[in-house]
Amino acid sequence: MKQNITDIFVDNLIQFSKQEFSSEAILHAKKCVLDYIGVTLAGAKEYKYEEDLLLDTWMGEKGVSTIIGRSEKISSSVAALINGISSHAVELDDGQRFGNIHPGAPVISALLSVGEINNLSLKDLWIGVLTGYECILRLACSIQPSHKLKGFHATGPCGTIGAAMGLAAMLQFNRNQFKSTLSTACTSASGILEMIEGDTQLMPYNAGHAAMSGVVSAAIGKAGFKCPEDALGGNRGFLKCFSSDANLDLLVDFSGEPYYPTNYFKLYAACGHCHSGIDAALKMRNQELFSIEDVESIVVETYKLAIQGHDHNVIDGVNSAKMSIPYSVAVALLKGTAGLAEYNENAIKDEKLINLTSKVTVKENEAITKQAPAKRISVVTVNTRHGCFSEKVVFPKGQPENPLSMDEIIRKYRECASFSGLSDSQIQRIEDFVLRADEHRTISDMMRLF
Repeated sequence: MKQNITDIFVDNLIQFSKQEFSSEAILHAKKCVLDYIGVTLAGAKEYKYEEDLLLDTWMGEKGVSTIIGRSEKISSSVAALINGISSHAVELDDGQRFGNIHPGAPVISALLSVGEINNLSLKDLWIGVLTGYECILRLACSIQPSHKLKGFHATGPCGTIGAAMGLAAMLQFNRNQFKSTLSTACTSASGILEMIEGDTQLMPYNAGHAAMSGVVSAAIGKAGFKCPEDALGGNRGFLKCFSSDANLDLLVDFSGEPYYPTNYFKLYAACGHCHSGIDAALKMRNQELFSIEDVESIVVETYKLAIQGHDHNVIDGVNSAKMSIPYSVAVALLKGTAGLAEYNENAIKDEKLINLTSKVTVKENEAITKQAPAKRISVVTVNTRHGCFSEKVVFPKGQPENPLSMDEIIRKYRECASFSGLSDSQIQRIEDFVLRADEHRTISDMMRLF
């Protein structure tokens, strides 16, 4: 019988997970986990009040899965939910531009919560990370840009499936369990982009829900629930529901270069669509070409997909600032940075910053649009009383073509962990464990460090 797209994708993922990963691949998985831990610790502090109230819902429920940044332990599914929310809360988690997705938040949140209760090894974790990333990135890239144009936040739908497949690989499911897990994840997938609008805190929920749904999907798959023949590619399957022009080649052919190394690591606490504009603004500021007081107007030319939901000048909350290209360019010009401290309640009330943000206009440049998503270009032009100044950035810092060094990733982790309130010794112990512990040490050993 001819295999369908679900069967082919499952077989490819199983084969991928069973390879002997190179030291370079393992190092990449370690980078992803260290970066994830830092941003999750920072997010847990940022959302502490809301997560306190959220945990009240599960008062009395006991578990053995760690909530990062807290002393409580809870069930694996709820831990995945809360850690997934925390990991996406400060908009510093990793992403991938072709898929318009954040892979680490759903995938690693699910892997840690389940790996801890099953006493799995770090070697198992690296397999889960690399397989989960390969799945989530191929799937997201295969359905973009129509997925976003339909209004979906790929971190939710594709994150559910990536988290589930990472778990299936880490737990060494058999083929039937793999397919049942994938099918369950397909029907569990959700997440819409309206959640990024305005003063909202529900965008991180898309990541947390994906992690939790991935955990539940893996539980259903492990139990061996019977599934349809083609949940992914059927007439009413995932691909038809969530996309209008899926590129099946990315799911069928794994013979080329892997996708897991194509993610980027963020330096700035803003949506990835803002980053090339931030870099261009920082370049101008560092050259000391003009005074902020002399600025009359600022124009940001960029690609079409970056504009909707990201071109607003009116900032009505911290999330609104993180999603705003005008605010991000203005804060980079004014402050010379765009980190955690530049996206908080105090920062967004700065009258000088609000005034500068109001002077920024974002517009599409059709030539730039034609080069996206291969290139995330922004051209920032600052018009002043004494002249016009312009900078162009093709690959913002952190993209694979302009990557963060290992030292920069470690520095970012330390800054986020320090922001969360961890001591220097705690920060160093976690770093040492992730980067240097023997692969036979367990995930639960690592989680005890929190």
